[in-house]
Amino acid sequence: CAFYNAKITELTIPKNVKRIGDCAFGACDSLVTLHFNAENCEYFSEQADDNLGVFAQCKSLANVKFGEDVTKIPFGLLYSCFKLTEIEIPDKVTEIGEKAFFAAKITELNIPDSVVKIGAKAFGNCNGIKTLNLGKSVAEIGSGAFMPCNVTKVTSLNPTPPVMPDDAFYPTFYKTATLTVPKESLNLYRVASGWKNFMNFATGLDNISVEEESEVPAFYNLQGVKVENPEKGIYIKRLAGKTSKVIIK
Repeated sequence: CAFYNAKITELTIPKNVKRIGDCAFGACDSLVTLHFNAENCEYFSEQADDNLGVFAQCKSLANVKFGEDVTKIPFGLLYSCFKLTEIEIPDKVTEIGEKAFFAAKITELNIPDSVVKIGAKAFGNCNGIKTLNLGKSVAEIGSGAFMPCNVTKVTSLNPTPPVMPDDAFYPTFYKTATLTVPKESLNLYRVASGWKNFMNFATGLDNISVEEESEVPAFYNLQGVKVENPEKGIYIKRLAGKTSKVIIK
């Protein structure tokens, strides 16, 4: 809480900052604009209180600009920044921390291809999100990451369904939202944990997998996880852009 409730209006976090502690700029109600350039910053907490995000309760913070070399968005960075309606995640970010944008008021969310992991409740309580686009490298989505967002359209570009628990989305929206996936991956998503809960699938995406022309088949279990050396059992096989269910005896 080094600058808790300070009357600053604009702030720049330099690129070499490595750690920021509990509520360092919490309740800075006058803060409107943030330039966050820290390339690989960690959230540091001595109290392990997940409500003490770096900019928690900065009620006027509406403009956030991330530096182009940022690779990680820390845990709870913009927790409960209620006036934040737009964000642009840089192309080098590989991880979005838990509760990073919890309760922000964004309406459309584009996760770039560089992102691999989205932490638990990263966009929890972002009720305004209607459209969600997940880049082709997203491999893991945490519990409650998009709950209870009012999502109506979800697009996932990864040919392999990201690992995702059932509670990543609110149960109601599995029934109403439309999920669009790569054509060759439709069957994988339909049986993958979490993704199989969606009731409405769209197949309008072109084939984007770099493996699709391979002469070596790729095998996935019924949860959509790739298996390098499949043993006896039922698997999803993908070869040359075609997907089928096979039994290995």
